[in-house]
Amino acid sequence: MAKKYRIISGFTYKGEDGKAKQEKWVRIGPGEEVPKLNSDELNKFISQEKIAEISAETGEVIQTKKVTTLNDIEMERFIRKSTPSILAALQTDEFSIETLGKMIIIAEREKLDNRIKTALEEKLNKKVSA
Repeated sequence: MAKKYRIISGFTYKGEDGKAKQEKWVRIGPGEEVPKLNSDELNKFISQEKIAEISAETGEVIQTKKVTTLNDIEMERFIRKSTPSILAALQTDEFSIETLGKMIIIAEREKLDNRIKTALEEKLNKKVSA
Protein backbone atom coordinates (compact mmCIF):
# COMPACT_ATOMS: atom_id res chain seq x y z
CA MET A 1 0.00 0.00 0.00
CA ALA A 2 1.39 3.42 -0.95
CA LYS A 3 2.12 5.87 1.81
CA LYS A 4 -0.14 8.89 2.04
CA TYR A 5 0.98 12.38 2.97
CA ARG A 6 -0.67 15.60 4.07
CA ILE A 7 0.57 19.17 3.75
CA ILE A 8 0.81 20.63 7.25
CA SER A 9 2.58 23.90 6.45
CA GLY A 10 2.70 25.94 3.26
CA PHE A 11 5.68 25.76 0.91
CA THR A 12 6.72 26.67 -2.60
CA TYR A 13 6.51 23.75 -5.02
CA LYS A 14 9.41 23.92 -7.45
CA GLY A 15 8.61 20.83 -9.48
CA GLU A 16 9.03 17.12 -8.77
CA ASP A 17 12.81 17.47 -8.37
CA GLY A 18 12.80 21.00 -6.91
CA LYS A 19 14.58 22.43 -9.95
CA ALA A 20 11.80 23.94 -12.05
CA LYS A 21 12.22 27.46 -13.42
CA GLN A 22 10.92 30.20 -11.12
CA GLU A 23 7.97 31.04 -13.37
CA LYS A 24 6.64 27.48 -12.80
CA TRP A 25 6.83 27.66 -8.98
CA VAL A 26 3.49 27.35 -7.15
CA ARG A 27 2.65 28.15 -3.52
CA ILE A 28 0.90 25.19 -1.84
CA GLY A 29 -0.79 25.30 1.56
CA PRO A 30 -2.47 23.00 4.08
CA GLY A 31 -5.54 21.21 2.77
CA GLU A 32 -4.25 21.03 -0.80
CA GLU A 33 -3.20 17.77 -2.42
CA VAL A 34 0.46 16.77 -2.01
CA PRO A 35 2.12 17.20 -5.41
CA LYS A 36 4.33 14.61 -7.09
CA LEU A 37 7.79 14.77 -5.45
CA ASN A 38 10.90 12.65 -5.84
CA SER A 39 12.19 11.00 -2.65
CA ASP A 40 14.83 13.69 -1.95
CA GLU A 41 12.29 16.51 -2.13
CA LEU A 42 9.74 14.51 -0.12
CA ASN A 43 12.30 13.81 2.63
CA LYS A 44 13.35 17.48 2.63
CA PHE A 45 9.76 18.67 3.16
CA ILE A 46 9.14 16.00 5.82
CA SER A 47 12.28 17.06 7.74
CA GLN A 48 11.18 20.71 7.45
CA GLU A 49 7.77 19.62 8.80
CA LYS A 50 5.98 20.93 5.71
CA ILE A 51 4.58 17.48 4.83
CA ALA A 52 3.70 14.60 7.17
CA GLU A 53 2.94 10.95 6.61
CA ILE A 54 -0.62 9.86 7.33
CA SER A 55 -1.43 6.63 9.17
CA ALA A 56 -3.30 4.17 6.93
CA GLU A 57 -5.27 2.81 9.90
CA THR A 58 -6.31 5.98 11.72
CA GLY A 59 -5.79 8.73 9.14
CA GLU A 60 -3.83 10.74 11.71
CA VAL A 61 -0.52 12.51 11.13
CA ILE A 62 2.50 10.39 12.06
CA GLN A 63 5.01 12.47 14.00
CA THR A 64 8.51 12.24 12.57
CA LYS A 65 11.70 12.44 14.58
CA LYS A 66 13.90 15.47 14.06
CA VAL A 67 17.11 14.36 12.37
CA THR A 68 20.19 16.42 13.13
CA THR A 69 22.70 17.02 10.38
CA LEU A 70 25.93 18.73 11.38
CA ASN A 71 28.26 20.54 9.01
CA ASP A 72 32.02 19.96 9.26
CA ILE A 73 32.66 22.82 11.72
CA GLU A 74 29.79 21.75 14.00
CA MET A 75 31.05 18.15 13.87
CA GLU A 76 34.57 19.18 14.88
CA ARG A 77 33.15 21.14 17.83
CA PHE A 78 30.88 18.28 18.86
CA ILE A 79 33.64 15.68 18.75
CA ARG A 80 35.83 17.87 21.02
CA LYS A 81 33.32 17.64 23.88
CA SER A 82 33.91 15.32 26.83
CA THR A 83 33.31 11.60 26.37
CA PRO A 84 30.23 11.56 28.69
CA SER A 85 28.73 14.54 26.81
CA ILE A 86 29.18 12.86 23.43
CA LEU A 87 27.76 9.55 24.68
CA ALA A 88 24.74 11.33 26.20
CA ALA A 89 24.08 13.22 22.96
CA LEU A 90 24.31 10.00 20.96
CA GLN A 91 21.66 8.46 23.24
CA THR A 92 19.18 11.32 22.89
CA ASP A 93 19.72 12.96 19.48
CA GLU A 94 18.84 11.54 16.09
CA PHE A 95 21.81 12.22 13.82
CA SER A 96 21.67 11.70 10.05
CA ILE A 97 23.49 8.76 8.49
CA GLU A 98 25.94 11.15 6.79
CA THR A 99 26.75 12.90 10.08
CA LEU A 100 27.31 9.62 11.91
CA GLY A 101 29.58 8.35 9.14
CA LYS A 102 31.69 11.50 9.17
CA MET A 103 31.86 11.43 12.99
CA ILE A 104 33.22 7.88 12.88
CA ILE A 105 35.99 9.03 10.54
CA ILE A 106 36.84 11.97 12.82
CA ALA A 107 36.76 9.72 15.89
CA GLU A 108 39.23 7.34 14.22
CA ARG A 109 41.47 10.17 13.06
CA GLU A 110 41.48 11.88 16.47
CA LYS A 111 41.91 8.53 18.28
CA LEU A 112 38.92 9.16 20.55
CA ASP A 113 37.77 6.87 23.33
CA ASN A 114 36.66 3.45 22.06
CA ARG A 115 33.29 3.92 23.79
CA ILE A 116 32.57 6.84 21.44
CA LYS A 117 33.59 4.87 18.35
CA THR A 118 31.46 1.91 19.45
CA ALA A 119 28.44 4.11 20.19
CA LEU A 120 28.76 5.84 16.81
CA GLU A 121 29.04 2.53 14.96
CA GLU A 122 26.06 1.04 16.82
CA LYS A 123 23.92 4.11 16.10
CA LEU A 124 24.92 4.06 12.42
CA ASN A 125 24.24 0.32 12.10
CA LYS A 126 20.75 0.77 13.62
CA LYS A 127 19.93 3.54 11.14
CA VAL A 128 21.25 1.66 8.13
CA SER A 129 19.44 -1.58 9.01
CA ALA A 130 16.14 0.21 9.79
